[in-house]
Amino acid sequence: MAAVERNQVFISYSHQDTEWFKRLSRMLAPIRRQGLIEQWDDTRIQAGQNWRKEIDLALAKAKVAVLLVSDNFLESDFINEVELPKLLDAAENEGLTVIWLLLSPCVFEVTPIVNYQAAYRPLEPLCGMSEAQWKQKLKEVWTQIEAVGLIAPVASTAAVPTFQVQLKEWFETVGYEIEGSYKETKRVFAWVVRIPERRKFVRVLVWGVNGKAVESDFEGLVSLAEAKKADEGWLVAKDRMTKPVRELAGTDPSYQDRFFCYTFDEVIDETADFTPYVEWLQEELESKQLEHYYVPIATTKK
Repeated sequence: MAAVERNQVFISYSHQDTEWFKRLSRMLAPIRRQGLIEQWDDTRIQAGQNWRKEIDLALAKAKVAVLLVSDNFLESDFINEVELPKLLDAAENEGLTVIWLLLSPCVFEVTPIVNYQAAYRPLEPLCGMSEAQWKQKLKEVWTQIEAVGLIAPVASTAAVPTFQVQLKEWFETVGYEIEGSYKETKRVFAWVVRIPERRKFVRVLVWGVNGKAVESDFEGLVSLAEAKKADEGWLVAKDRMTKPVRELAGTDPSYQDRFFCYTFDEVIDETADFTPYVEWLQEELESKQLEHYYVPIATTKK
């Protein structure tokens, strides 16, 4: 069986500490929205799914594990008998990075957690800090994740990714105008594109992914499309689109007929119209009386 790629940030916490989880999740929201990380936590488990299977899969895909440590966390049988052993084993043998925060006083010193890097020093419980202090400590989680190398740095003077150039040139070929660029990293870029339609233009927010598109990319697309008041939103991936992303775009009524998911090849198939060229070529064959030597020419989209 092929190894699963580890590319997610897994957050482990006790449900009794849900408020602290929400605070951390809010702190990481801008990073998720820009597609810089894919965060996994148990709130992503949907009704009807096999929750144990979903957690096991997420554990196998984790590149970084963030532990919200408290007396509640250490009391949880599921965390200490299922989640934690798998995460620590992966940290020892598969390159997973463990980062942890101390939410409240507890006897973490007698657990294996003490052998791993805390998100901040000196180590003090967040519950005893002022709001400004604990927010600063939560921000340190981003710094630690960035240090792991999971996050693609923002592009500056680096060369524009080949996929971005290809998509830009294709849009110019079919007569689409890029109105503005609103995001550019090594992995993700976002444009508002004006598409001629009869006597008006349709403004489309294009969220391009230089690789595989994941759910956080779709979330970023929707958020930026709303902010820019775009008529449509296109998520375009260089490589492929994960099944959950396509399902999200296709099953949620609020997204249907407005938000679409494509690979680069699918964009070309969707926007290309070779009919004028084929008609010209057919006329040339007929004018030279060569039509009897060739099969009829046509273009179809499937």
